Amino acid sequence: AILGNLASALKGRFEALGNAKDITHAIGILQGLIELFPDGHPPKPAMLTNLGGALMTRFDHLGNVDDLKSALKMSRRAVELTPSDDPGALAGRLSNLATDLGGHFEHFGDMEDLREAIDTLRRAIDLLPDGSSDMPRCLSNLGGYLQTRFEHRGDTEDIESAIQVLSRAVDLTSDDDCVLKSCWLQNLGNALGSRFQHGGKMEDLEKAVEVSRRASQLTPDSSPDKPGCLTNFASFLLGRFQHRGNMADMDHAVE
Repeated sequence: AILGNLASALKGRFEALGNAKDITHAIGILQGLIELFPDGHPPKPAMLTNLGGALMTRFDHLGNVDDLKSALKMSRRAVELTPSDDPGALAGRLSNLATDLGGHFEHFGDMEDLREAIDTLRRAIDLLPDGSSDMPRCLSNLGGYLQTRFEHRGDTEDIESAIQVLSRAVDLTSDDDCVLKSCWLQNLGNALGSRFQHGGKMEDLEKAVEVSRRASQLTPDSSPDKPGCLTNFASFLLGRFQHRGNMADMDHAVE
């Protein structure tokens, strides 16, 4: 436990200050811990998850592809070693695995990674109980992956499913949690915009405008996400102007 806490502290200091020695030290500690315990040792899946997270952190900052591959391997192993009678832990590790698969897809472009990420998240969602605080995030991530696959393959079933799960993520999140709800709303707006571009139904563009308007209203001015949120809203207003010719949309977009 002490070594695990030390690794966590080193990872945190790396994220704050960016000294590569800290994240490398953290990874070394976690690798040593994993080698100390057999596969049946109850804490081992959590150790593997922590190691995968540290490797992904180093990859995100330094770009070494070997870290990405190793993180994915650790996440797979963590899922394999998590007992099925612990659905909460298994759902969390499946979600982590899906994230790593998504990162692998973004780097290498292998559609099989994207398919597996979608299937893995669906499995995680099935394990989560009603009311789980993790449900909206898993739904939003699933919607993003489904939209990505739609944009690569054009299967309308994917974009329909994406909009459905993103709408559910929005519905499950209180307005009081404005940062997360705004994020889910933006994702939903983007999915609606994607379906509009494919099918040309003005109803989708109208909904995208309203959803992005709501997201911008929920996002406080102090949030670093506010500029991107406003830009997103403006792009949908501009799109509606181009199709309807209403100068009010253009004026609002400029504003």
